[in-house]
Amino acid sequence: CDAAFLAVRNFSNLLRNRGIELVLVPVPPKLAIHPEKFVGDREEGVIETNDYRKWLSRVQREEIRVFDTAEALSSFLEQSDVPAYLQSDTHWRPESMEWCAHKLAEYLYTENLINGPPSPDPDLIEPTTIAGRGDLWRMLRLKEDNTLVKAEEVPLNQVRTSGGMRWQPSRKAEVLLMGDSFCNIFSLGEMEWGQGSGFAEHLGRNLRRPVDAILRNSDGAHATRQILAQELARGTDRLDGKTVVIWEFAA
Repeated sequence: CDAAFLAVRNFSNLLRNRGIELVLVPVPPKLAIHPEKFVGDREEGVIETNDYRKWLSRVQREEIRVFDTAEALSSFLEQSDVPAYLQSDTHWRPESMEWCAHKLAEYLYTENLINGPPSPDPDLIEPTTIAGRGDLWRMLRLKEDNTLVKAEEVPLNQVRTSGGMRWQPSRKAEVLLMGDSFCNIFSLGEMEWGQGSGFAEHLGRNLRRPVDAILRNSDGAHATRQILAQELARGTDRLDGKTVVIWEFAA
C-alpha cells in the first residue's frame, strides 16, 4: 500500500511541475461489482478491501484526482439490463466500458481539465457484434469442445472519424491516456474481442477531440509509467502539450 501510494504521489508531483493534472481511473475487479455472482445470499453492492480504502484515502488527501469508476459502474447497472462484466472474462462488457468513457469525459469537462472547443466534426460509430469465450476460458485451459464455457456475443460500436477512417490516437492531443487491458479489451485484436471499439476510442469520441494513448496489457500499473519514462529518457517528450494525464489501471 505504501509503495503504491508513493508511486502515485511521485508521478502526480512530476506532472504538476509541468502544469499537467493527473486523473486516476482505478477499475474494480468483477467480484467487487458483482459479488452476488460469487457469494451466495449477498445483496448487490460494491465490495472494496480495507487496503484499497486506505490507499484511496491517502491519495485523496494529497488532492490527487480520482474518477470513481465503481460509482460509474453502479450507475450503469441501475439503468441497464445486462451485467457490467463479461461472463467468461475478467474484463467489463462493451456497454459498461462505453458508459464509463462517457462519464469520464463528463468529469473532465466538469472539472475544467479540458481546454478549447470540441471538434466540429464528431466521430462516428459503426455497430457490429463479436462472440468470444474470454480470458477465463483460456486460463482454465479448457478444450475447444468444452461446453462449460459457451461463446458470449456482445455488441460493439467501432469508432471512426468523420471521414470514415478507424480512430487512431494522436501524439498532438492534450489528453494522454495511460492504461492496461481494460483499455485494450475491445481495441487490441489479439485479445479476441474485436478492434477499434476500446476505451481510448470512446473517450475520444465523447470528448470530441484527439486523445494520445500509451496502453499495455499485464505488468500492473507500472508498465505504462515505465514506457513513458523510457520515451522521456530517449528525448521523446510525450508530455509536450498535455494538460491532463489519465492513468487507468485494474484496482
